[in-house]
This record gives sequence, C-alpha cells and structure tokens, in this order.
Amino acid sequence: MWCIPWWHAQLDEWASDTRSVTNCPVIMTPDARFPTIGFVPCSPEALRQSAEKKLRALGVWPKDRALSLDAYGAARLIRSEWGSGPAEAKVVFVECAMNRAKLRKQSVSTLLFTNKYNLKNYGRQHAVSGYTSQGRWASTAKDPTVGDILIADFVLQGKSQNFARGGDQFLDPAGMGDRLVTVLRSWMKTSVWVGHLPGISTKRLFVLRHVGTPDAAGRQLNEAGLDALASGEAPSAPDTICPSPGSPLRRILETTVVLGASVAVGVGLSYGAAELARRRYKDWPFE
Repeated sequence: MWCIPWWHAQLDEWASDTRSVTNCPVIMTPDARFPTIGFVPCSPEALRQSAEKKLRALGVWPKDRALSLDAYGAARLIRSEWGSGPAEAKVVFVECAMNRAKLRKQSVSTLLFTNKYNLKNYGRQHAVSGYTSQGRWASTAKDPTVGDILIADFVLQGKSQNFARGGDQFLDPAGMGDRLVTVLRSWMKTSVWVGHLPGISTKRLFVLRHVGTPDAAGRQLNEAGLDALASGEAPSAPDTICPSPGSPLRRILETTVVLGASVAVGVGLSYGAAELARRRYKDWPFE
C-alpha cells in the first residue's frame, strides 16, 4: 500500500553530507542594526555567493552553473524547520514554499524574506520571551549544509514530482500544544489536508493545500486529518519503491489509499478525479 519515493536513496545520501557552506549565526541579543532579535545579519546575496564558492571548492557544484538565491534560501528553510528530519520532509518544505510563493505570485526568495519589518534578511519565525514574532511564513535562521542545498535545488527543478500533493502550508503538531486544533480549524477554512505522506509522521508534519473553500469531500478529508492526529493513526512503513514516472490516475489511486482509514475510498477517488478534471494532463507535474 505504501512505497518509498524513487528519489529517496539519492536524497538520503545527500542529506548525510552535513558540511556547512556558510556561517552567519542568527542574532539573539539586541543589536542596533535590527529592530528586534532573530535576524541573520549577513546579506543574503553574500551568503549565496559564499555558499556557491564553498560548494565548488568541495567539488559538489558545477563551475558553469550559478547557485540560485531561491535554492540557497530553500536550503536554509530545510535546515531551520527540521534539519534532522527524513528526506521526504525536506522535499515537502521546499515544495510547500514553491506552492505558497506561486499563490502569492512571488519568488521563493521573496516569500522567505517577507517579515513585518520589511528587511531583506533571513531570520526566525517564532517569537522568544520578551520579543514578538517577525511574521515570517517559515524560519530561515540556520545556515544550510551541502545536503540541504543539493536537495533544495533538486526540488526546485521539479524533480520531486509533487510529492507534497500541492501542499503549501505545514506545521509541526508536536510543537503546537493546545493551539493545534484552533490553528488547523482556521487553516481548514480555505485549505484541505493532503493526506498521509510516505516516510513522514503526521504528528511531526501536517500539510495542507489551499483550495479556496473546501467542498464536502474536502471537509471530510480535513476531519480525517484531525482524527488521525487525535488517534495517533499512522500508516505502515513503505515496503517498495514507487515507480517513476507515475501517471495521474495511478497517483490518484495512491492518494486514495493513503488518505487514512477514516475516509471512505469513494471520497478520495472522487476528490482526485475532480482535480484531474479541472486540469489538463500536461499541467500535472509528471515527466
């Protein structure tokens, strides 16, 4: 019923390369250069250039290709949100950033820079005692590793093939405490749970996709997601390799399987079929 993404082994190997490519610690004490703590003081472009130079010196980046600011920023996102997480989670972070940026009609870099102080710097997302949040979509406070950048670049090229099923928002349920259901109920007014994702614990990463106003099937999927969180429901471990490339129909059927026992099979299939009907075949991210 479950399968390991075809790219898992390669990305898992990259993830094991934990050599740092930049070193600019986030400021956690008052600094006259910034309105609050939690900013990374170095210029994003300077960090990108430094990372590119380091990658080439290590022999893991081609000399004839520049490292994009989007890839560097997405790598910081990976390291900051769950750097020790599985390769699948790292793919989800970057795909969500791509999808959220598309919704906002902006670049991934712009999405990751955006904060209420309008400073073009990386930084923390969450507040610390005595200080307010910067209002970021996600954290980019930590310097990335070689593996983070290779994975981010891979996903930005579209090679992960919509593993997150169009997800554009995520949270870590384990860190939400009593706010979890309130926050998810708010998000679910405009978004739908994407279902269980292979290799990722729902209790560590919950992903939703913006749809506007969920229809009856979407609302049922959301209730299934909340039920899965409440019960600790988790799928069995993957035991085979997913085929690549896949087909839209196969992906719909696989999605139906992984939506969770609390959702009727017909709901998942009809929802997937409706999505396919609204989009031309060539719009689906399969090779």
